[in-house]
Amino acid sequence: MEQSQQVIIERQHGDESELEIATQLVHAGERLPPLSGRPVATPIYTTTTYTYDTMAEVDEVFAGERPGYAYSRFGNPTVSALEAAMQTLEKGVGACAYGSGMAAIHAALLACDLVPGATVLAAQDLYGTTTNLLHTVFGKLGVQTVLADFSDAKQLESIAREVRPRVLIAETISNPLLKVCDIEACAEVTHGVGAQLIIDNTFASPYLCRPLEH
Repeated sequence: MEQSQQVIIERQHGDESELEIATQLVHAGERLPPLSGRPVATPIYTTTTYTYDTMAEVDEVFAGERPGYAYSRFGNPTVSALEAAMQTLEKGVGACAYGSGMAAIHAALLACDLVPGATVLAAQDLYGTTTNLLHTVFGKLGVQTVLADFSDAKQLESIAREVRPRVLIAETISNPLLKVCDIEACAEVTHGVGAQLIIDNTFASPYLCRPLEH
C-alpha cells in the first residue's frame, strides 16, 4: 500500500475511534480511499447518496459543473454501466436507462416535442399499454394518435403524407401478435415527411436487431 493511502486510512480510523459505538457500527470502514485499479466484475451500487471532501464539490456536481454522482435518482455508477452497455449493443451515440419500459417510451415520446395539435402515427398492432398511453395521456395534452398498418409501406406513406405526423412509432416484433416491422421502409417514410421514428426493440433485443442501423 502506498504511504499516502496508509496515512488516509490511519487518519480515518483515528477519527472513527472517537465516535460513539452506534455511529461506528453504521459507518466504520466505509470511507476508504479510491481504488487504484478497476474491479473485474462491475459492482452493484446500492447507495442513494455520495460523499465529497467539501460542500463546494457537492454544489458543483449538483450544478453539472463537474462530473460525479450526487444522488442516485440523477445518476448511479451501476446505471451508467448499463447505459454504456446498451449504447454499445445498440450501436448508438448514447443511452438512458429507466425504471420500466413504459417510462422509457413515455420519455422518448416527450423528447419528440409533442405539442398540442401534433400527430403520432402508430402501428395498429402496437403494445396495448403504449397505445393506451398515446390515447389517454397524450390525448389529454392535445396530441392526436392515428393507427395504421405498418406492414403496408405504400399505405403507410399515403397516410403519413396526409396526417403529417411528428412521430411514427412501432415495434421490431409486435407484442403480442409477433408481426415483424420493416424498419428500413418505415425509416424511409419517416424521413420523407420530416418526422422522427421510435422503434420499441423489446422482443428482438440488440442480439437479433439493431434499429439504429436502419
